Amino acid sequence: MVLTKTFSKELANRYKKVISIDLALQEQFYYQKNSSGHAFQNFQRNYQKFVPGGSISYRNDQYGDLTDDFTLSFSTVANYPTVNQLRPLVDSTNLYYVALGNPHLRESKEHRLSFRMEHTSQKKNTFGYNAEITAGIISNSLVDSTITDSIGRSKYYTVNATGSRYLNISGTLNKAFKFNQHQVQLQFLPSLGFYHNPIYINSVLNISNAISSNNKLSLFYSLSDWWAVNLTESFLFYSSKQKGANDVEFRNSTISTILGTTVNFTKRMSLGSNASYNSAASTDSKVSRYTIWNANAAYRMLNGNNLELKLAALDLLRQNTGIINTGVNNTITRGTSNVLQQYFMISLSYYPRVFGSKEKQRTNE
Repeated sequence: MVLTKTFSKELANRYKKVISIDLALQEQFYYQKNSSGHAFQNFQRNYQKFVPGGSISYRNDQYGDLTDDFTLSFSTVANYPTVNQLRPLVDSTNLYYVALGNPHLRESKEHRLSFRMEHTSQKKNTFGYNAEITAGIISNSLVDSTITDSIGRSKYYTVNATGSRYLNISGTLNKAFKFNQHQVQLQFLPSLGFYHNPIYINSVLNISNAISSNNKLSLFYSLSDWWAVNLTESFLFYSSKQKGANDVEFRNSTISTILGTTVNFTKRMSLGSNASYNSAASTDSKVSRYTIWNANAAYRMLNGNNLELKLAALDLLRQNTGIINTGVNNTITRGTSNVLQQYFMISLSYYPRVFGSKEKQRTNE
């Protein structure tokens, strides 16, 4: 059952303000049945959960000037254990990492609260931003329990635990300036997350407090339609502190600076280049620094500039090593992948630009 109520106030050609309230009273029924050639994997389970939700939102629309939106919402989400968590088929080929089941698992329940705001400008030099904060608490969360013996063999299975919670903050900021033939655009994309997760190691409760951040700042400048330059700075960070069976801390980060430019000498000929400087660091690993530089030249042909011949040179400095540096779910991953280093590529592209019948084309003209 969903209850909705709306309040509005409007002045013609001036503004419109609206308040909306929604309340969802929901009961969730979940039926799970699994059939298998293995008798222990034949089972069925029934779940019933009350999962309410709702929101209250406010919109202020000032015609020709700005629009502001604010929304406060809450929701309830039930997560049910899977077959592999309840009664998995054990892989006997890997005796050092064996997945066991737990048929006594219960469903988890997540209570989530979020607030979002957004501002949009309708003027020439646009200015817009949005921000969102989301917090959640999970009861009976499904977490890993690992037991390792004296010779390094590990057995793991899923258990229910209390104390899982998180907080996420993110946003976007856009600002544009335009004067004469010059245009400048600024964009900022920040995000920050805090996580408190319990796990079990050798039957001892282990608490992990993690922080993740992903931030990107971009500056774009263009002069008429013949020159454009873009500068981007990004920073990724992950840190996890664990207390309990093992008191450890590990972290990793990646910093990238990217500079790109394009010059259109004529309507037919253009030259472009971009270079990125990267620095990847993680616990117990040496910092990796490398620069990737690419360049390209393009020439348009035919009467409508529909045919493009392009020559691209990639990784001119021969420094691309395919670094992998990530952190998520209490785990950091550091490694390299096989990638192409310096190479050159010639491509020929045709852009039709015109679609449909001749009568339709004349109508559009």
